Amino acid sequence: MSNTMGRAFKAKGEFKGKGQALRLSIQQELGGGPLGIFGAAAQKHDLAIRSVTAGVLVKLSEEFPNLEFRQRISLAKREINRKLKSFDPRLGQAL
Repeated sequence: MSNTMGRAFKAKGEFKGKGQALRLSIQQELGGGPLGIFGAAAQKHDLAIRSVTAGVLVKLSEEFPNLEFRQRISLAKREINRKLKSFDPRLGQAL
């Protein structure tokens, strides 16, 4: 953790006990926003994955015209856990 972030933690007592989420929030703020915490390689990788995903969806649509495919921007843990529980009640439990 940088000295700047360490000072931010010490300067505000309400941050105590927030853990990693708080550290990342401060890091985002100090880095100039959400993209500040990701390096150039991570950003390039994210764009590459999006491009590949689009191509895969096109190919799947061609191979399986009777099915519908979609690309999701986000997926909540709650939704994943609910689906896992529908397969097996032992799955999809919050740790």
